[in-house]
Amino acid sequence: MRKFFGGDLGYSILDRTANIKRVIYGAYVLSQNDIVTIICNISPFQELRTFARRKLKNYNEIYLHKNVEACIQSDVKNMYKKNFNKSHIVGIEIPFEPPVSCDLRIDVDSCGVEEALESLNVFLRKKYSSWPL
Repeated sequence: MRKFFGGDLGYSILDRTANIKRVIYGAYVLSQNDIVTIICNISPFQELRTFARRKLKNYNEIYLHKNVEACIQSDVKNMYKKNFNKSHIVGIEIPFEPPVSCDLRIDVDSCGVEEALESLNVFLRKKYSSWPL
């Protein structure tokens, strides 16, 4: 999304909010055309998750919980290293507000990728009989 709009937003709370609203709007347009949309996005603000739940039919909030210290240690893209003291980082300068009513929580610190994916598939199969996986 950021690339599509030419990097016009930074990483302040206001810019993050605007970017997340763009993502929600994209999902809204797709859902209005009966396209199942999966968004992988850091959404640190409960107000925006509540907004998404109100606006998107069949909204499912999946919370991949990961400790910020573990994120820093497993920083394969060096995002923390490159941006520390240069940008507002969620979980450090910008507080992350844990979800108050997520539909599924997966603690990725204590499970592997395969186990996390299986948890997601079990959840989706229960909700949607036509889920393909």
